Amino acid sequence: MLLKNSGVLPLALPARVALVGPNAGCAGSAPSCDASNSQCGGYTNFGVPVVTALAAGLNASANGGATVTFSQGCSHGGADTSGFAAAVAAAAAADVVVFVGGDSGALGWNKNTCGEDDDRAELELPGVQADLLDALLGTGKPVVAVLIHGRPMTFVKHNLLSRLGAVVAAWRPGCEGGNAIWDMLSGRVSPSGRLAQSWVRRVGQVKSQASPWYSAIQGDFDQVDYNGDVMATNDSSVSNSWTPAFPFMFGLSYTTFDVSPINVILQGDTILSLVNVTNTGRASAKQVVGVFFSKPLSSFVRNHLSLLAFGKTRELAPGESQALQLTAPVAGLASYDAQAGQAVVEKGEYTITVRVDSATVVNGGTFTITV
Repeated sequence: MLLKNSGVLPLALPARVALVGPNAGCAGSAPSCDASNSQCGGYTNFGVPVVTALAAGLNASANGGATVTFSQGCSHGGADTSGFAAAVAAAAAADVVVFVGGDSGALGWNKNTCGEDDDRAELELPGVQADLLDALLGTGKPVVAVLIHGRPMTFVKHNLLSRLGAVVAAWRPGCEGGNAIWDMLSGRVSPSGRLAQSWVRRVGQVKSQASPWYSAIQGDFDQVDYNGDVMATNDSSVSNSWTPAFPFMFGLSYTTFDVSPINVILQGDTILSLVNVTNTGRASAKQVVGVFFSKPLSSFVRNHLSLLAFGKTRELAPGESQALQLTAPVAGLASYDAQAGQAVVEKGEYTITVRVDSATVVNGGTFTITV
């Protein structure tokens, strides 16, 4: 999924591309390495051929799509910076740099930076990866960061998030992951993935409303903090904001969409949401739409905002539209009643909003229903 793009993606091919980073690929003709293992993650059926980003890039290079050079630069962890010079030289000679880093996985018990029994105290890129990114950005060339990982990463060190040209979250993309990554980088496929959780700015937010696991009580407690909407550090910088770096259901595309809610109505035991989606850009792509609810006045302690339903369009060509019908049972509005010992739907008014992510209500996308 595409989390940031300042116009670097899709890559303007043909181009000279420097592939750098511990998850980019395997050096030489090695059939497997730490990068391929990380791509598949733990509990992997070893022996299955893995297409890394490097392998896919070299294939594109052979077909005239790009001229790809590879320099690992650093390992997943540790403090070794001896590979920095070669990586920076490759970046300086390229038109664009694609850094493929993130977590290690499937390296063995207690050897990974992410996996079973492999907790970490912080969420920054492991080892010296952030320092390598800083050095690559120092060349002045646009840098795309592709993450192969099992947990969200933070970019506080060197203020990387604001400096990167693009950020792609690939998670554990599997044995064909390299082809999928290259298809997206090259524009053959427009990204349509969306976050299934909020993405924290820094590790201190894991107990804030930016965390996917935080259940804010009804009211304004998840909207503003008593210290002025910043973490209690007397630092009002963006990195210390209570808001997530990327909200739940966030994801970018190579095109633009107009989402026009037609109506949200109550039909018996079903909440029916009618939404029209039009591709207003230049690339074919899919769009995700979510329907959320909140209850302004409630007798129960409940989340401020909850997802009720979501849908995804088919791939829409530029100018093409699709009507989405999103349905959810009224029972989806239920809260747990401790006194009754069961989930109940409280009578009253509910606010229904149509959103492209949890923080963005589409134009005219607010409705009220009474149950």
